[in-house]
Amino acid sequence: MKKIQPSEYFYCCDGSVFKNVEELARGVKKLSVECFATHVSKDKNDFANWVEGVFGEKKLAKALRKAKTKKETEKVLAQWLKHQRELERLKEYEQILRARKVSSGNSEKKFMLAKIKAMFS
Repeated sequence: MKKIQPSEYFYCCDGSVFKNVEELARGVKKLSVECFATHVSKDKNDFANWVEGVFGEKKLAKALRKAKTKKETEKVLAQWLKHQRELERLKEYEQILRARKVSSGNSEKKFMLAKIKAMFS
């Protein structure tokens, strides 16, 4: 996730400040229902607007806009973070496979690289 400037931070109604999606996920859990309702209603979703506008995360923003309750929002954020961690592990694994000094004819290596590429598509 890209590093952002203080002008791009999410400043919550309770004084909390979020610098990335992980902080947002932790912070939403601590928000009161009233504070949450200040940022999310049937007419707006400040969290979705922030993740899309600042980080370009359109899929996450779309999922957040569908979430209407605090619990649903917590679940969307948790699932997204879990998915991001899985992608990072797969990218690391892909780098390891590419770095191996194995002949290009290695069928296991080719199979795993194809599988990893398919997951990123």
